[in-house]
Amino acid sequence: MDLDTTLDSLLMRYAGGATGSSSGELDPEAQLLVTEDSQMLNTAIFLARRSAWSLDMLRRVWGGAGPGEEEDATSPFVNHTWWEQAAFAQELLGENHRRFADVVYSPDGVSGAEFLKSGVSSAYPPEVRLVPQAEMNSYHPISSRLVGNTTWSPGKFILSFNGVQSLTGPTVARILVANYYEVFCKLNSVEHLCQGVLSEEGEMKLFAPWLSQP
Repeated sequence: MDLDTTLDSLLMRYAGGATGSSSGELDPEAQLLVTEDSQMLNTAIFLARRSAWSLDMLRRVWGGAGPGEEEDATSPFVNHTWWEQAAFAQELLGENHRRFADVVYSPDGVSGAEFLKSGVSSAYPPEVRLVPQAEMNSYHPISSRLVGNTTWSPGKFILSFNGVQSLTGPTVARILVANYYEVFCKLNSVEHLCQGVLSEEGEMKLFAPWLSQP
């Protein structure tokens, strides 16, 4: 949405090497960047390294056949209401009952130091990096009013319209898309390019009414 915020900047900020983004290199262990919303892991937008680890993970999540598997292998979450997010959550978090088995709980609970001693520093596998939702999957106020600190503003990478249509209806959703297309074009000073990609009069009226006005 805001072209001043680049994909590279997100990668360096959240998957940079041990010395931080100033090193100019990504952590070779980092394979997947994901976000969480107020309910669960949110995989509407995620960034994955092109690697064998990512390919194997996606096969397990989406039910694709892997080496030595049947061609018609499918995910058990295909008919789940949030099937993809549930499948990712199972894949990334489903073994935590084993990973946390050696954590010692004291009468006062468990401290971060005890987690580190047990070899567990995160609920996610070491290849996964958690990115704040507002950075990579921020919402329109219609949806963000239900989830604090996730509203899109200039400087945020992506504006997601998740939940807008179900909370308002198709007419409002279409108007908002057109309005924010205008925001995108003007914010990034690319109005001339925005007009060029809309080849038909109907598209112009739907997505860029301000450009079709005399």
